[in-house]
Amino acid sequence: MKLIKALKLAVVLAGPWMKAAASAEASGHPESPSSSHAHQHLRQLRNVNAVQSANGVRVDIDTDKGMDGADEGGGQYVLLYRVAPGFHIQVKSNPRSGEIQIRPLGNPNQILNAEEKGTLVAIAEALEAAGDIATDEVDQVGTQGARAARVLSEWPDVLGLEFDYDATVDSSDEGPRAQPDAAPEVPGNGKTRRAVAIEEGKPEESESSPSTSHHHYRRLAYTSICPYVNSFVQVTHDDWDYDRWDDRTTYYAYISMHASGPCSGGTYFWTGTAWSCYEPDHDPNVEYAYGDCFGRCGEGCGSGTQFTLDCADHDSCVRFGHDILSLWCSDEFQATVDDALFAPNCF
Repeated sequence: MKLIKALKLAVVLAGPWMKAAASAEASGHPESPSSSHAHQHLRQLRNVNAVQSANGVRVDIDTDKGMDGADEGGGQYVLLYRVAPGFHIQVKSNPRSGEIQIRPLGNPNQILNAEEKGTLVAIAEALEAAGDIATDEVDQVGTQGARAARVLSEWPDVLGLEFDYDATVDSSDEGPRAQPDAAPEVPGNGKTRRAVAIEEGKPEESESSPSTSHHHYRRLAYTSICPYVNSFVQVTHDDWDYDRWDDRTTYYAYISMHASGPCSGGTYFWTGTAWSCYEPDHDPNVEYAYGDCFGRCGEGCGSGTQFTLDCADHDSCVRFGHDILSLWCSDEFQATVDDALFAPNCF
C-alpha cells in the first residue's frame, strides 16, 4: 500500500506548481482556494449570452471567451471552452457509455487561474439561466456543457488538466457501507432518519421507463445516494499515513442541504456532547459530521442537487485534515468527475 501511495505521490508531484501546493499544505498555510477570486472575476464579466446553435449550444462572453457545445449523436457531446485567448479546453462526454476525456489544447501542463475559473462559472450560469436551453436532464448538451464547466472551475491546481475516464474500466465496488448504531440529532431537519447500508454501484430501482429514467445509466461507476438525503452515510478517504476505512479517515456524514457553518471549513462535527464547527485532523474520536451540503457534488451548496458516494468521500477528505488544494484528496476529486457529469439531481 505504501508503494502505491509513493508512486501516486511521485506522479502528482511531477509539476512545479504541484510541489508548491504540497509545500503550502505541509507548512500549515495552504494557498487560499481560487473559487472566491473566480467569483470576483465573474462579477466583472459583461455580455454573457447563451443560445441554441445548429447542432448544440453556444455561449459567448465579451469577444473571445465562451463555449461551443455539439451533440454528435449516440450520447456523445463535444464541448470546447474558450477560457482565454489561445487557451481552450476540450471535453468529450458520453452519459450513455460513461466515457469522459478532457484535454487542454496547446499546453498539457496548463493550470487554470482565478480569471479563467471565473469564465467557466459564467459559462455554466449562462447555460443554466437560458430559458430555451434544457439543463434538467443528464443526456443533453446544455446539461453537459454547464456541468463540465463547473467541474473545470473547481479543478485542483495539483492535477493536470488531461483526464480520461471509462466507466467499464475504472469502476469499482467496495461493497456495502455500514450504518451507525446510534447517531446524534441534527438541527433543522427534525428527527434524524436512521441510515441503512448502501451497496455501491447499485442505485435503487425506478418505476420510470428506461427512456426517461436516469437508471438507464445504471452501469456507470457513480453511486447516487438520493434515497439517503437527510440521513447518515459512512464516508472515507486515504492519504500517506492512513488507508481507506481506517478509523482516522472514516466517519458518518449527514447527507443534506444544510448550509455552511461559521468556521472556515463550514462543517459541524460531533464532539460527544454537542455539535461544533471546526476541522478535526484525522481524529479517531470524531464519528459524525454535517453541514455545507455534505455529499453534494460541487463546491458548497451551489447549483444542482447531485449526491453521490464519491462526492461524499471527497468532502470527507477536504474537511478532515486536508484543504481543498491537497494532493492527498486529488484521487477523491478525480473519482467525482463522472458523478458530477452523469449523476441525476436528487430533487
